[in-house]
Amino acid sequence: MCILISTTSHPDYPLILLSNRDEYLARPTQLATARKTSKDTQILSPLDMARPEHGTWIGITSDGRLAVLVNYREDTQIAGKVSRGILPLEYLVSDLLDDEWYDGLEERMNKKSGVTGKPTKLSEIGGFTLLYGKLELDNNSRLKPLNLMSNRGDRGKVHSREVSLDGLHDQFHRQETFALSNSLYYMPWLKVELGRKKLDSLVQRAAAEDYSREELIESCFEILSSDTYDAEVRKKGTFDQKMTELQNSIFIPPLATPYELKLAETGYAVGKYYGTRTQTVIALSKNGILHYYERDLYTGDTDKMQPREQHLQFTLGNK
Repeated sequence: MCILISTTSHPDYPLILLSNRDEYLARPTQLATARKTSKDTQILSPLDMARPEHGTWIGITSDGRLAVLVNYREDTQIAGKVSRGILPLEYLVSDLLDDEWYDGLEERMNKKSGVTGKPTKLSEIGGFTLLYGKLELDNNSRLKPLNLMSNRGDRGKVHSREVSLDGLHDQFHRQETFALSNSLYYMPWLKVELGRKKLDSLVQRAAAEDYSREELIESCFEILSSDTYDAEVRKKGTFDQKMTELQNSIFIPPLATPYELKLAETGYAVGKYYGTRTQTVIALSKNGILHYYERDLYTGDTDKMQPREQHLQFTLGNK
């Protein structure tokens, strides 16, 4: 199960975002690449090649749009009729303001999704939470709030500095360092709290010791590689027990599954191993340069790690 951790507390980087994608290692995936859109901006994202929609779980655009999706863990995990991965792309290719995009999403998808090219209902998509928003800085070089939406829980904000008198989950909305996994954002798992504390501590240390960007990014990857997974469960547990234990570790080591490599008719790829497949760190500097670091840890359905790394960047506003 995936995790994202983000902070606005670094003095030189108004946003630092960390993401682990946990998946079957056999699932076909394209590394992050930059692609032109119809509105002449660029989208930078990896793609899930297992399902026909070719969606994504994380992406940014050259005009500053950001979208990160995590699945919601159901008691029974059944692939939806349509991939959740279309939602980040629906936002990234849009030129609507955030509230307009959200308010009209269901209607647009019911008519004809711009990504799938066919009518789609949110009810046909598996459980998810989506963090999305335009990366904009205020007069003090502070990031303006981002948005949360879910088809299993409440809507919300991230990194807000306003106190909402009627905000049900306001303490989460105003966190400088926020984390989210496969539960509702206001019912965080142990790994989420662990991630928040680790990133908060890193930012304080990095600012005090004047870390270089390279030192800061490498330390972010160290957080994403924090392995507190129970070794006994990994070795002797049933697959259901192994999946439950995902709640307790930021990094998921390769877990043996009861499956051989197969690709179901729905495009849901499973295989011999499940674990943390791709790690991403996004850092927005105060001068508007958006850095995107990616580590793809496995090249196939094997427990032998063979990382591929890349660093890509945009200057916000450039086409």
